Amino acid sequence: MGNRSTGSAIKLTNGSNCILQHLSTVGFYDGIEFAGGAIQTKLIQVRVTTAKNDAYAFEGPGTSITIDTCYASAPGRHGYNFTKTWSYITLISTACDTPGTGGTGIGYRFYGDAANGKQSQVTMISPGCEASSATDICLEITEGTHFTVINPEFNTAANDIIKLVGASGRVVRNITFLGGRATSSTGGYGINIDASFSSRILSIGLDLQSNSSGRTNDQDLLSEFLPADGNIMFDFREPVCFGHSVITGATVGDAIVKNAGQFRSVNNAGDNTIRLIESNSNDQVQIAGSGDDIRVSGDMIFDSGVGIDPGTQLTVGSAGGASAIPANPTGYAKIIDKAGTIYVVPYYAQ
Repeated sequence: MGNRSTGSAIKLTNGSNCILQHLSTVGFYDGIEFAGGAIQTKLIQVRVTTAKNDAYAFEGPGTSITIDTCYASAPGRHGYNFTKTWSYITLISTACDTPGTGGTGIGYRFYGDAANGKQSQVTMISPGCEASSATDICLEITEGTHFTVINPEFNTAANDIIKLVGASGRVVRNITFLGGRATSSTGGYGINIDASFSSRILSIGLDLQSNSSGRTNDQDLLSEFLPADGNIMFDFREPVCFGHSVITGATVGDAIVKNAGQFRSVNNAGDNTIRLIESNSNDQVQIAGSGDDIRVSGDMIFDSGVGIDPGTQLTVGSAGGASAIPANPTGYAKIIDKAGTIYVVPYYAQ
């Protein structure tokens, strides 16, 4: 059948306790439409082709939904579109090919707001999306919590691969990506997080390949694009170790790097990193190990001697115009050269 401006191939006003299996639809406005919500429902091996609007329209509310080995081929708008309140959703080996053939489209869209509610407890296992239009997105969450996306295969031509767009009155948090790959071939963001995004996004092993801002690959931890307010939080319940397993003396909230491990920062040019602070083999704390200048805006307070490298000089310059120093100083400050030799320098009252 050709595309229609109204009507669905299958429309369920009450889709509870049902199984749709081994189905294929072509055309129509929406392919499979849950107009009145659903509870304990399964879709297994269903294929929706060239729906004019959404391939799968979950208009909610509903809970305990399983979507297994289903395919959305060239929908006019979205592949899998969840609105209103849905919870405990599991998508297994699902795919969407070229969403948005009739305009802007999203492969997997989880839309929520104050009026429609939100989605929560969503698990996506091996989801796939091939988005070819410059305006299409593979995964978008406008309001939702506790999403786990495992081994996705997402590809888009130019837009953001994954977009988290929490706004005023909306919450997007506790989103976890495990493994998989997400590719933007011509410049979209890897994971684009709105400035009002709330908290708790964790990406482990997700191979992000994006040309945006010169970044071509970021595959380890977190997305390369953080919200403007920096409100990203890791909620660790134990000390966190990097490159070792020693936690003696540490407590909750401590971050521990291995000996000679370095905390670094990106330089201003954005083409290198500089060493900030580290420990050396003598158990000394070393600052600015790259040889960069240190600028201190406030007072520096030392509880013990100050270590410097005084060099070698046996003469001084000519006398200046300042008043002569008193006969007896107020005290002597210790300085220690890099060889460990201690010297003292007199100081006087202001």
